[in-house]
Amino acid sequence: MKKIITLVLMSAMILNLSACTERKNNPENSLPETESQSTSQSQSEDESEPESSSEETKSLRTEKIPSPPLSEYNDFEVLEVYRYFGDGKIYSHTPIDFKNKERTILNVIDTSASVLEFVKEPLPIKSVEQQESYIIVDFDEEFIHMFSKYELDEIRNTIAMTLTRNNIGDNYLFTLDGDKNILGGNFQPAEFKVSKVNAEECKKLTDTVPYEVFDDGKYDAQNYKETFGTEPDKTETEIYHLLKIVGKIEGSAASPEELDSWRMFYGLVCNTRPYYTDKSYADNEYNSYVPKLMPIADSVSEKTGIREDMFWIADHVKQTAKIIFGDDFELDMKKIQENISPYSYFPDEGIITPPHSGGGYNVLPYVKSYKETDGNVEAEIVYLFDGMMGISTWGSEKEFSPEEIQEYVKTTDNIVKVSMKREKDGRLIFKSCTVTNS
Repeated sequence: MKKIITLVLMSAMILNLSACTERKNNPENSLPETESQSTSQSQSEDESEPESSSEETKSLRTEKIPSPPLSEYNDFEVLEVYRYFGDGKIYSHTPIDFKNKERTILNVIDTSASVLEFVKEPLPIKSVEQQESYIIVDFDEEFIHMFSKYELDEIRNTIAMTLTRNNIGDNYLFTLDGDKNILGGNFQPAEFKVSKVNAEECKKLTDTVPYEVFDDGKYDAQNYKETFGTEPDKTETEIYHLLKIVGKIEGSAASPEELDSWRMFYGLVCNTRPYYTDKSYADNEYNSYVPKLMPIADSVSEKTGIREDMFWIADHVKQTAKIIFGDDFELDMKKIQENISPYSYFPDEGIITPPHSGGGYNVLPYVKSYKETDGNVEAEIVYLFDGMMGISTWGSEKEFSPEEIQEYVKTTDNIVKVSMKREKDGRLIFKSCTVTNS
C-alpha cells in the first residue's frame, strides 16, 4: 500500500486514493479515513478514540495533588525519561532538565507523561503514595475515557520505566478511584529494550540530504485552465500554486500560526519531497532513493513494529514552511507532533512517516478576483474539493461537471479573502485570511 501512496504522491502531488471523509465541513471529520488508527497499527477496530475531557482534567489539577517528595538519594538534575512504543515494544530514551522542578514523584510522573504526544494536559491523578519502593498512583475515573487501551498501555509503561530507571520505585499499582482491579492490579512494565538511535548521528545523516523543491508550479496554469475554463495570468497562477500548498482555509487567521494545524501540515508534507530506503524504489525515476538513511529507517521501524522505508525529513518540511509563509517563519514541530495523526513525527530521528493506508485530496483554489499594490496582494478565493470521486464543492458528495464548476465559482458567496505579500525574492507568501461565509 505504501508504494501505491508513493506513486500517487509523486505524480499528483497530493494523495488521491480515497477522500470521501474529507467532504465533511467539520475539519475534525475531514481527515484521511485512517485517522482513528493514529500511529498505531495494533489498535483493534473497537478501540475508537475517546472523546476529549480536557476541561475535567484541568479542574482535577487546580488543587495540590498529594504526592511524596523524592528521596534525598534522588538528587539528579536531569530526569532520564523512557517513552514506550507499544507497536515495537521498545523504549526511547529522552533526558529532560529537572533542575528547577519541584522534587516530587508527581512531578516525575508529569514530566515522563509529557513526552507522549497524545497527552496534551496533565493526567487526571488524584493522589500518589509511596511505601518504600512501592508506588501507588490513583487516577480519576476520567482517565480511562480520555485514552484508548493502547494509549493507556504506553502511559503506564512510560511512567513505570522512568521511575524504575531513575531509582525512584520498583513496584507499581495504578488504581482508578481507589479500585485496584480496573487497570489490572500490580503493574509490571514491559521488558527494558531501548532504541539505539543517536539523535546527533541522525541529524548528521539528514543534513547530508539537500532540500529539493518538490513542486515548482510548472503545470499550475494548465491545471487551472482545465478545471475552471479560464486562462489565468501570472499572478493568478502564483496565487493558485501558493494556496494549494496552504490547504483548505477553515476559519479566519491573522497569521499563519492561527491556521488549522492539520491543514497546514498536510499541505506542507505533500509538497515536500519524500525519501526511500528500500532498494525496490531505486528503479523508479520519480522516487528519491537514499540508502544512506537506512539507519534512520531501522530505528523508526523498531518503534512502529513495521518496516518503514518512506519518510519526510522534518527539517525539509520546515524549509517548505518558510517558502510558503516567509523566511522568518518557524514551524512549531511540537505543535505539529500533536496534530498530524495518522502521520507520525519522530523527533530523535528527525523524520515524519506516512499513514500505511487511507487517502487524501487536492485543494483547488479559484481566484475570483485579486488586487496587487506595492507587493501586497488581496484576493477573493473559492475553494473546491478534488478527491477520488471527482471535483465538487467542499462538503458535497456530488461530483460536478465542468459546466457546474464554472457556474458555481461565479455565483457562490462562500468566499475566503486572503492577504499575501511578496518576499524579498519576489515569491508570494501567505499572511492572513478572512472567511466571509462557510
